[in-house]
Formats: sequence, C-alpha cells, structure tokens
Amino acid sequence: MSGDTQYIYTKRSRINHLRTLKDLNISMNSLSLRAALKGGLPEILGYHLSNAFAVKIEMTNQLSQLQHLNDEITETYCRYVNEYAGTQHSKITKLAIDYILLHLSSHITVKEMSDALFTNPSYLSRKFKLDTGYAVSEYISREKIKQAKLLISETPSTLTEIAGLTGFNSYTNFAKVFKKETKMTPKEYRRRSLTGIE
Repeated sequence: MSGDTQYIYTKRSRINHLRTLKDLNISMNSLSLRAALKGGLPEILGYHLSNAFAVKIEMTNQLSQLQHLNDEITETYCRYVNEYAGTQHSKITKLAIDYILLHLSSHITVKEMSDALFTNPSYLSRKFKLDTGYAVSEYISREKIKQAKLLISETPSTLTEIAGLTGFNSYTNFAKVFKKETKMTPKEYRRRSLTGIE
C-alpha cells in the first residue's frame, strides 16, 4: 500500500469512526431524553437539553471528546431528573414553572404570568413561595442562569447571544445576575467548562 493510499485509508477510517461515535451519542441523547421525561423531567427543559446536546455532538470533532460526551449526556439528564422529579407542588405552581421554562428567552413578570394562568398575582406569588421556597423573581433568575450555563458549556453561542437567548436586555445585566447566582462571570464559567473544571 502506497503512502498516499495509506493516508487516504487512515483519514477515511477516522471519519467513519467519528460519524459512528456521533451517531451513538445521538442515540444516547434520545434514549436519555425519553427516560428523563418518564422520570418526571418537565418536557420543555428536556427538549432544551436535547437540542443543546444535539448541537454539541455535531460541533465536536475529537474522538476523545465524543467518548467523554456520552457519559456527560447521561450524567446531565440524571442530575436534572433528581432535581425536578418528585417535587410535590400545587397545580398552580406546576403551571407557573412550566410557563417560566417555556418563556426563558423572554422578560417574565408575575402579572403577565398570572394573566396567562388566569389567577391573581398575589395568590400566585404566595403559593409559589410556599411550594418552592423561592420568590417568583428569584426562581426566574435561577432558571435563566441554569439555561445560560447549559448554553455556555454545550453550545458555541457567544456570551452576548446567550444573554439574549435567556431574556436579558443587556450583557451587563446578564453578567451581573450570572455572577450573583454562580459566584463567577460568564467568561470564567466558559473557561472552566472548556477545561473540564466545575
């Protein structure tokens, strides 16, 4: 076998292996999503996770990173299921949480949410705090930053784009809330996620 032929064969073999690993990760993503939804993960959040991993799988072109990604997918779904499943909330609070997760890319107010859910803002705020331990505004910030963390670590979107995707009107405001929730800036979080440091 000539040197050129050997090179072409080796390159083709690597590309085939890369595609095989990507397909395995795509299957794991689908299976993990299905299991997580059965385990009680809110559908909206589940599909956010699934879409983020789908992008990351296709953007990853290192065999070692794809092998690690398989474990990351299952661990991430398990972590979210453990957090969200089994919570005993009232119906109005569950509806409010679904509304929040569905509108993470928008500016959410208690008034708009209570109107959409056909309830009183004061009643909604009181029940929500009682059920979750968080004021509605605190919970919204918490979920927006969770989504931002996922987008920072799993997608190539810029930090400014992520600020917009999570409903912040400016990067400055986004960075301020992000640091309050995580004790680090978005840039620091991305740097840590790229090096595998949590």
